[in-house]
Amino acid sequence: MTIDDGKVVSIAYVVRGGDDDEVIDAAEVAEPLEYLHGPHSGLIPGLVTRLAGHVTGDHLSMVITPDEGYGARDEAKVRRIPVRRFGDQKVRVGALLRFEQGGRAETATVLAIQGDYATVDLNHPLAGLELKFEVDVVNVREATPEELEHGHPHGAHGHHH
Repeated sequence: MTIDDGKVVSIAYVVRGGDDDEVIDAAEVAEPLEYLHGPHSGLIPGLVTRLAGHVTGDHLSMVITPDEGYGARDEAKVRRIPVRRFGDQKVRVGALLRFEQGGRAETATVLAIQGDYATVDLNHPLAGLELKFEVDVVNVREATPEELEHGHPHGAHGHHH
């Protein structure tokens, strides 16, 4: 079966990035990532595009540019905000913290703390990186009507939310 919109796809992968090509994330064949293929899969666009048309057993090596991944870094997204905006969360350098801004939930990486203010980066942590993927297509199957309705696969043990 060919990977196409509305198919449930299982992949094993390793993704590397950064100056030293460190491993950023991985999923092994024994516990692959399962997703519903299409524009709302939750995967980065470049990965969705390149997986389309492949079949079980295929191995792909690919480089995803920032434009096809998490976007370019935007220095305007580095800001100073009051520490109190993080509520009860532990504010420390390197922490990923959630807060609300303009009615939207945001995630910020804390870069520095100076008194009552934190310098934070609102860019995705992988923004600006070229990502190198090694992907094995483990399985491709038809989605059930319920999976299509819910917009995600339910896995071997049924519906889990």
